[in-house]
Amino acid sequence: TPAEPFLLVDNLLSFSLPELAPGESPASLAAIGIADAEPVIAAVQLRGSAIRPLAPCHPRLRWLAEGGMELNWTRRSRAGAGWHGGSDAPLGEGSEQWLIEIGSADNMQQHWMTWEARLEIAQAALAMLTAAAGGTALPVAIRQLGDFARSDTLSFNLPQI
Repeated sequence: TPAEPFLLVDNLLSFSLPELAPGESPASLAAIGIADAEPVIAAVQLRGSAIRPLAPCHPRLRWLAEGGMELNWTRRSRAGAGWHGGSDAPLGEGSEQWLIEIGSADNMQQHWMTWEARLEIAQAALAMLTAAAGGTALPVAIRQLGDFARSDTLSFNLPQI
């Protein structure tokens, strides 16, 4: 946006950031202009956005004939967008891995790892999850496991059965 502050870094400026893991303690950056007597210091939280996979999006649910369900979602890539020559965007990670968790943070019911942007939940497992939820909504969290960090979370609730 026009009023949004920004920093232009060109090849005349060089600096190195501390070796902190994303989300670790904040770092301080100091800047001094030509006419400044003292540097301006600002604390910044390093989120690791440049190395974190983009969050998945567009969750879809399909009921299976035997009573289970299939969840699938759209993966996104930092390595490029669009369809080139009819193929999907490159993954941008060494491998495709997903962590799917059902339940709240304080009452995790089940988690799975998949190697594609979909998960089938059998009718028996779905019945156990529904019973454990006790009539409340079942929160779902999906994250891509990247080479250096996890993506932000795609969060939604499963419909009540």
